[in-house]
Amino acid sequence: MSEPSTAGKPSRVFVSVGSNVLPEVHVPRAVARLADLATLVGVSPFYLTAAIGPDGAASGEADFWNGVVALHTSEDPVALHTQTLRELEEAAGRTRPAPPYDPRTLDLDVIWADHAVSHDPRLELPDPHILTRPFLARGLLDLDPSLCWPATGARLADLVPQAAHVGRVVWQP
Repeated sequence: MSEPSTAGKPSRVFVSVGSNVLPEVHVPRAVARLADLATLVGVSPFYLTAAIGPDGAASGEADFWNGVVALHTSEDPVALHTQTLRELEEAAGRTRPAPPYDPRTLDLDVIWADHAVSHDPRLELPDPHILTRPFLARGLLDLDPSLCWPATGARLADLVPQAAHVGRVVWQP
């Protein structure tokens, strides 16, 4: 297991961005704030996807706008995830703790960091949800179609073929 520390050297980090409460307001603001905090490398299209409940099925809540932002940052991925992104969520009106499947003004998570594999309880990298939530894989693949799962070397596109069929694009920065 390698630790996700970047040791002060910039590395490419992918952050998932989602919202199902006024997403047309919160998503563009979040992307702009992320660009203020680090070097913006790319922004995937944002897809309209069903809210997921605890059983993995559609929850009936309002649909989400989901996408991925790629950044170059010297910030440690764990600190980015547990501090910086949580502060951005809080500024957008999200409160924690809250039930995990409640509607969200903003949901930000580090889901991938180049050259980092971590089983830290605060941040597992790559995020295992990438394999079960195709919208995460789709955003990653939009930004870097060559990504391979570190543990196996398998192409992400082969591991999550349903990523090609995620919802319709609702916002393209």
